[in-house]
Amino acid sequence: MSHHSRRKVLASGLAAGLTAAVSLTVAACDSTSDAEPSPGPTAPDGYTLTEVPGFSFSLAVPAGWTTLTHDDLDDDELVKTVAGALNQDPGSLRESVETFHLISVDADATDFAENLVVSQYELEDGLPPEEELAEVTEGHQVDYSDYAQRTTGSGGQAALYTAGGARSSGGSFNIAFLAVRGDAGTAAGTVTFVLIEAASADRARELADVVIASV
Repeated sequence: MSHHSRRKVLASGLAAGLTAAVSLTVAACDSTSDAEPSPGPTAPDGYTLTEVPGFSFSLAVPAGWTTLTHDDLDDDELVKTVAGALNQDPGSLRESVETFHLISVDADATDFAENLVVSQYELEDGLPPEEELAEVTEGHQVDYSDYAQRTTGSGGQAALYTAGGARSSGGSFNIAFLAVRGDAGTAAGTVTFVLIEAASADRARELADVVIASV
């Protein structure tokens, strides 16, 4: 399967505020997997182990962040809170429902609202290479980037892409984009994507390290 035939937008992009736009042609993962989650990984102090509804997958999210999943889309107040923190309107956020399974955001932030977006798909070719994860920054000025293979807390495989620079719409960005193989409590062939946008490069790496250790 060629690179271009695997392209699919996961979310609306850095300029829109959700900061998720990687291209991979994937079939949405069946949410009724029989795989059991790993009992090993846990969330450190200051974080909450949060389950993605419908999937055998949990990850550490900073305590105090506001989390929205597909199960919460009828909660108008919650949708409004999350959309506002991401500088979006509730209608646009609901329209992007197919691009995410969980969003968590620091809704109490007075300046920049750090956030993470989780999506889960089936991929035939395993973890995506650096050039595909790097597509999340397409159209923006990238001042630094790094790619590394990592091992999760449950012993699974993961790929981590970090980058930062200037948005095409103005302002700066610092992201960590994580792809986790299905070994971490999900069905074989499943890849879970976690896109983190943070206030600094160090903070993005810190959040990514905690997520990797928690899955």
